[in-house]
Amino acid sequence: MKPLFSAVVASIVMVSTGLAAKTPEEHVQAVRQIGQVLAEYTQKKGTTPFSEKWKEDDPNDDSSPVTILCHLSENKVPDQLAFPPFSCYVMPPKELEAYLAKALGRKIALPRDDRELKLNGKPAPLFYTIQIDDGKFFVATYLTEPHKDARKLGENWYKFEVGSVAVPEKKIEKATPPGK
Repeated sequence: MKPLFSAVVASIVMVSTGLAAKTPEEHVQAVRQIGQVLAEYTQKKGTTPFSEKWKEDDPNDDSSPVTILCHLSENKVPDQLAFPPFSCYVMPPKELEAYLAKALGRKIALPRDDRELKLNGKPAPLFYTIQIDDGKFFVATYLTEPHKDARKLGENWYKFEVGSVAVPEKKIEKATPPGK
């Protein structure tokens, strides 16, 4: 799922509408902060978030947990990213924060990214994303300006990402719990 999601998003040219209030460094630090919370959860529980059967909407469904895509934004997920061919559960930020808070025993407030960007000339939000799938997690943001730790995807388009595992060839950093 991750390669498909990235490939589809990578094929779309994005142009900022000028509403970005954060610098690339601030976006990178926000993604690292989110990664720290997920790494702390993983360290405390011994498994990534949502590894258990957490969806109770279908009691007869005993399949493994679905891929979770959480958009940390107040903006709506564009339909082209929220529905098939992507097989995932799009989770609201407050639901994710409540889940993490219960496990970590404290209030969790994750950074938000409400930049408005355009996809193919149409307004569409782009935001911090968390993808949890197959025992791994990844947290990412897209930038329209270069950053030393982000990989270039196209003209004026870069991706910074942390995960439960490092992927050096894609410049994906390993997220570590706070204090490590």
